[in-house]
Amino acid sequence: MTPEALPETAAAAAAPSPPPGVVVVGHFDRTPGYGVNRPGGADSWLFTWTTGGRGQVRQGGAGAGPGAGDLVVLAPGVPHRYAVGPGARHWRFWWAHCATRPGWAAWLRPFAVDDGLYVVPRVPAGLRGRVEAAFRRMLADARWTGTGAPPAPEPPGDDPVAVAHGSAARELALCALEEVVLLAAAGAR
Repeated sequence: MTPEALPETAAAAAAPSPPPGVVVVGHFDRTPGYGVNRPGGADSWLFTWTTGGRGQVRQGGAGAGPGAGDLVVLAPGVPHRYAVGPGARHWRFWWAHCATRPGWAAWLRPFAVDDGLYVVPRVPAGLRGRVEAAFRRMLADARWTGTGAPPAPEPPGDDPVAVAHGSAARELALCALEEVVLLAAAGAR
C-alpha cells in the first residue's frame, strides 16, 4: 500500500501535531475510516503501542502494519500517515507525542526501518501487560497537577487523552515512556 492510498483524517487533510516540548498521551480504539495525514511530519516524536486489531503506518518511503505487541516510533519532520489497517475491524493503540531522551536512540537503533521509522515487533506476551501498565501510568502522571499524590493508573475510559502541563507531570510521564521503550526493545531482541 502506498501513502496515497491511506484515508485522510476525518478532521483535516493535514493534522497538527503537538510541539516538541509537550508530552501528550492517549488511547484510541478506532474503526475503518480513521486516519491521520501529516504531509510535513510531526514536530515531536510519535510512539504507538498496538494492543488490538491492526494499523497501517507510512513514514516517508517506509511502512509498517502494526499488530498487538508492536511498538512503532516515528521521528519528527518526515511526512507520515497512519490509519486502521486494510481489512482490520479496528485498531486499538496507545500513543504518545513528545521529545525523546538521549539514551533512547541506542535502544531504538536496532529497529530502524528507514526515513525515521522504527518498528519494535512482537514484544513477548509476558511483557505486554507491563508495557500497557506503563502507558496507563503515563496517562495518569500526565494528568497530575503537582498537588497531592499523582492519580492512580486506570483504564482510559471516557477521557482517553492527557497533556502533561507541569514539569513534574512531564518528567513522570517520560519516565513511564522510557520504561515502555526499554521493555519493548529488550524483549524484542
